[in-house]
Amino acid sequence: MTVQLCRAEACRSMGTEALTAHIEGHTGCKFDSGYQVDTELETVYCLGQCALSPAMTINGELHAACPRHAAKVRALV
Repeated sequence: MTVQLCRAEACRSMGTEALTAHIEGHTGCKFDSGYQVDTELETVYCLGQCALSPAMTINGELHAACPRHAAKVRALV
């Protein structure tokens, strides 16, 4: 699984750091440390979804407004 999480200003202001902590805690992996077991967590700076931030991709599929869809994100990650 590859997770790309936007950590640009708009997403940071909408909670991407809390989402980072959740994903790292759930997967046991750290962002930007390379491929680990079956998971790669990458920081990106803008997925073009600033109005729906924070945004992320999971295996190339875009997910936006992540805190508002927390149950969906937990199921995916």
